[in-house]
Amino acid sequence: MKHRILAYFLCVTAGMMGVAHGYTASGQTYATDGSQRDVASAIGAARSGSTIVIPSGSFSWSSGVTIRKSLTLQGAGVGSTKISSQMTSGNMISATAGKDGHIVISGINFVQVGNNGGGKGFTLACDRDDSGGKTVMVHDCTFDGSGVYAYTVLCQANGILFWNDRFIGNGVNGLGGISMVCQKYGPGTRIGRGAWNTASTMGMDDKDGLNNTYVEDCTLSNGPTAMINADDNSRVVIRHCTVIDSGLHAHGQDTSIYGVRHYEIYNNTFKNQNAGNLNLNSWSYIRGGVFVFANNVIDAPPYNKPTLILITQSANRADAIPCQTAYPAARQVGQGWSATSNAAFGNPAVVSNGKGAILDPCYVWGNTGPGGDSFGSEVAVQTYSPDDCGNGMVGSTFIRKGRDYYMGTPKPGWTPYTYPHPLRTAGGELDRRRRPQPHRQPPDGTAIGSGGSLNVFDHKNPAAGGAFVSNTTGRS
Repeated sequence: MKHRILAYFLCVTAGMMGVAHGYTASGQTYATDGSQRDVASAIGAARSGSTIVIPSGSFSWSSGVTIRKSLTLQGAGVGSTKISSQMTSGNMISATAGKDGHIVISGINFVQVGNNGGGKGFTLACDRDDSGGKTVMVHDCTFDGSGVYAYTVLCQANGILFWNDRFIGNGVNGLGGISMVCQKYGPGTRIGRGAWNTASTMGMDDKDGLNNTYVEDCTLSNGPTAMINADDNSRVVIRHCTVIDSGLHAHGQDTSIYGVRHYEIYNNTFKNQNAGNLNLNSWSYIRGGVFVFANNVIDAPPYNKPTLILITQSANRADAIPCQTAYPAARQVGQGWSATSNAAFGNPAVVSNGKGAILDPCYVWGNTGPGGDSFGSEVAVQTYSPDDCGNGMVGSTFIRKGRDYYMGTPKPGWTPYTYPHPLRTAGGELDRRRRPQPHRQPPDGTAIGSGGSLNVFDHKNPAAGGAFVSNTTGRS
């Protein structure tokens, strides 16, 4: 009798275990019920190269999933599949591509509901094994951060690829979108792929398309403080995107551990639809590294504010690297790296940066529209205030037109990297009829009014993916 009872118990237990998940598997396709638990179970069961399908419907997740093998996470489209993250800490999806293949995420409307601000977590965190030749690709998704002051996506490696995505910020003085914080590549004393002290991979110098993170054919809106944060060791390309009332910004070493390496912003359309009310202060605010800003169609920013702000905060801020007292400042705008240079970075030198500093000027050209090359405030060099360092240094000491940046002249030897990115076909490229049409010149507009407080682009917790404050003094 006891044996019969035990056998019955074991059968019931096994049956319960067998139906613990709701997904069905057909070959390498796993159709889930959309719940976090079921998606996590399918990810655990799937072999490399499988597809995890999330059906139409609205789903609420209060815990996350981790992907560390080559998988496709596929929704039914942003109008059909919606996942709301209730998480207030941790990452809802952590995706790390290894050598076995790409990770692809597509067709999902992600909504960040839980308040994970201050870098406590992200809707999606992307990383990759840089030696594996594979990456994380995200396309035809929406990342809605309209309810939370936080970035929704974190890139911890260079070489991540986004296309046909929509990123929504949280409105007045708000932010959202993508933070590129690649601290894993280490300080300047480390030489190797991804490190700051390696050769530029701008344009066609990116030989395999995996040295830079590419954001192309995307829409970024409602994030006047920042929808892109190009930060530690990052190499970033923003192209063929529509930027609505939003800033594309970058950290130097003044408020970041390592600072951005280089930044390419070209062939985008910048639209001022409500930028004045949202308190947009510039289309781009750049603190360091090398950049090109070219062939964009640009509405004028509100209240005659600049299109592009360049600044060296380390000359006046005392809360990061040593106060810079002479040109060039450490990893400032227009500074790059070369193996043939033995020069230190900064005055005084930042020892952890190693050697190899060179002048590598930035270039602004070919921009049209009311905020383009004909705009009198297209580029503004600013000075940080208050002057914590007390040395009376001004921005123009460090950043000068004709030396550190040039206007109206293309960057010598620079050619845009292949567009569309060649890996888009491997990532499940959709019908090309869905590709956004070429950008058209917006109608002329005029700036109105004056005033408005300054959105200060600050970074107090690098590991958290960046933070921003809004005030009029520049003090966080």
